[in-house]
Amino acid sequence: MPIECPRCLLTNADGVLTCECGYDLVPQIQRRRVAPTAEKPRLAGWSKEMRKRHFLIGSALIWLVLATAEWQRLQQSVTGRDSAELAWDSLWIGLADLGGALVIGAVGWVGVWIARAYEERQLPLCPKRVTFGITVVAAALILFARITNPVIVAEQAIHGLVILAIAGVSYYAGCRGWLGKW
Repeated sequence: MPIECPRCLLTNADGVLTCECGYDLVPQIQRRRVAPTAEKPRLAGWSKEMRKRHFLIGSALIWLVLATAEWQRLQQSVTGRDSAELAWDSLWIGLADLGGALVIGAVGWVGVWIARAYEERQLPLCPKRVTFGITVVAAALILFARITNPVIVAEQAIHGLVILAIAGVSYYAGCRGWLGKW
């Protein structure tokens, strides 16, 4: 039975003990031989992988929510233009926002892929679900940034970056053991 390398996700033959990328596959081989796992019962209608059509339907719903919010915002701020013209413009703006949210979702999936390769055990993450979840969060942040005063958005962004910096430094300090054993 072939073994997938957790670092580069390359499929290796049974007898190979190290991957082409240099990763040691012995722990995966030992784990496979020691404890065969029983398959968990699956819920009806619930698969491990998200289907492509569900991802596309969810993305279309996000697009419609972004376009509707932008249309309402444009109707309040621009009074001299036709409502259908504003709706058309808001669809394109919503599509641009969705594109940005999808890029952020793809970057989030890259981060999960790196974490998946770093771990010794196989993480059961569906790429489409992770990308969709991060896309929903990114779209919500883009939507709130559009409807909120820019000064407040900048303030909240700075607060968020400071919190992330503190969390990053404390995690790094904890990994290095600078502050004792956690």
